[in-house]
Amino acid sequence: MLGKLKSLHILSLSRSDITELPTVVGDLENLRLLDLSYCRDLRRIAHNLIQRLSNLEELYLHDCSSLKWATENSYYSSYYSSLSELNSLPKLVVISLDISSEHLLDGFVFRRLWSFDVCIGIKRERRYRKRRDLETCPISRSLRINKSLDACKQLFEDVESLELDDVEGHPNLIPSLDLEFRKLTSLDLRRCHSMQCLIDASKQQVPITAFSNLRKLSLSRMFHLEEMCNAPQREGFLQKLEEVIVSDCGEMQVLFPIAELRSMEQEGPSRHLSLQSLKIVEIEGCNNLKYIFPMSVANSLGQLHTLKIKSCSQLEDIIQDRQVAYKCLLQSLREVSLIDLPQLKKTDVNGVLLTQSSLQKLTVYNCPQLTHFIISTTIQVFEGDETNLNKEEEKVICLPQLRTLVLDELPNLVSFSPVGYHFVFQPLRCLKVKGCPNITTRFSVDSEKSVHAKTQASQSVDEIIVEEPATAQETAWPICSDLKRLKDMLN
Repeated sequence: MLGKLKSLHILSLSRSDITELPTVVGDLENLRLLDLSYCRDLRRIAHNLIQRLSNLEELYLHDCSSLKWATENSYYSSYYSSLSELNSLPKLVVISLDISSEHLLDGFVFRRLWSFDVCIGIKRERRYRKRRDLETCPISRSLRINKSLDACKQLFEDVESLELDDVEGHPNLIPSLDLEFRKLTSLDLRRCHSMQCLIDASKQQVPITAFSNLRKLSLSRMFHLEEMCNAPQREGFLQKLEEVIVSDCGEMQVLFPIAELRSMEQEGPSRHLSLQSLKIVEIEGCNNLKYIFPMSVANSLGQLHTLKIKSCSQLEDIIQDRQVAYKCLLQSLREVSLIDLPQLKKTDVNGVLLTQSSLQKLTVYNCPQLTHFIISTTIQVFEGDETNLNKEEEKVICLPQLRTLVLDELPNLVSFSPVGYHFVFQPLRCLKVKGCPNITTRFSVDSEKSVHAKTQASQSVDEIIVEEPATAQETAWPICSDLKRLKDMLN
C-alpha cells in the first residue's frame, strides 16, 4: 500500500519501532522528506534503497543507534545501504545523521549541504534527544566529530556549531584547517591533545573574519593548550562572544589575548580586544592561569553576569595587574563563585571587588590568601588606608537582589567590606560564614528580616561587642563566630 503513494512528499516514521525500512519506500519517487529520527530499533536500510529517492531533499536519521551501514571490508556490504548513496541524491540539502567512525568509507566526503547535523563517533546528548521541538529539524549546520575530520571537510566552511573530540594531528584550528570559521557560533573542543592554540598568527596573518560570529566557547581536557591566540587580533575579534567554559586545561597560561598597545608613531590597525557581549565565564582546573582577564578588556565587561572559578592553583587575580588604578563597571554581574583558589589575593590592596545591585549569589570557599572582599558600586582599587573613613561618614549600600552569601574557609579574611560601609541585604535567604576566624564584619538581622553587615574599625573583638551591642530590634552574632543558614529566621 505504501509503495502506491506515488505523490507522497513527506514520510515520517519518527520514534516508531521498525527494525528495517520497507523496500517499497524506494518506489516513492516524489518523496521530498524522510524522517526516521529516534527509530532506535532500526537496524537496516536495504542496499541502493536511498539512492532511488532521487527527489529527496531532507533526510533525518539522528538517534538511530542500531542502524548499520555497509563498508568496503564488510561481508554484508551488499546487504546494507552505504554512505556513498547520500552523495548520489542530487537534491539532498538537509541531513541529520549519527554514525560510528567504523562505518565511514575510506575517502568518503560529505558533499556541501545547506543544513546538517552530523555526529561521527559521538553519542548525542540525552538532554538534546528529549527536546521534542527539535525532532524534525535539528541544529542547523552542526558537526560533532570524534578523531577523523576528513569526511566533513566540505562542511567546515558553513559549520555553525562544532564539537571536536580526541582529534589529533592539528596544532591549531587556524591556519591548520585552512578555514576562517566565519559562520561558527559555538565551538566545543575536548581532548585534542595536539592543539597548543586555537589561532596561530605567528607566521601568517589571520583573516579578519576568523571567529567573527563565535558566541560560545567550551574547552575541556585540552592538556597541551596554552592560549587561545598567540598574537593580538584586529578590532572586532570575539566581540560577539557570550559564553566561555574552560576545564582541565593545565598548560593554559593566557585565556584571552592581550591587546597590543601602539604609540602614535606606529602604523597599522589597532589590536584592541573587546568582550562587550561576554555574559558567562566558568573556569575550572586550569593550574597555570594567573589571571582571567587582561586589564585591556576590563572596561568592556559590562554584560558579564556569571563568573565561576574553581580549582585554579596559581590564580592570583581576576583581572591582570590590579596594582594599577582603574575603574571597571560590572553592572550586570549576578552570580559569583570562587572556590579552591589558594593564591587568590596576597596583599590587602588586592581585595576582591565586585559589583552592586545586580548581585544575587556570592560564594567564596577555600581561598586562604584572601584578606578583603569588597563589594562596591564600581570595581576600583582602594588607594591608601581604608580605615581612615570615620564613623560619621558611614555609607549605606543596599544589595536588593542578593539571596545567597557564602564565606567559607577563609582563614585570612579580615573584612567583607571597607570600614565605614553598612550593607543591607533585604531578600537574603541563605547566609553562611564559617571558618573565617579573623573577620571583623558583624552580621545581624533586624525586625524587618533584613540582614545587615558592618565592619568595625577596632581590632579587638571585646571592644566591638561592648561598643556596638545589638538593639532590641535586631539579632546579632559575635564577630568571628560561625553563621549557618538563616532560612528559619528570615521566613
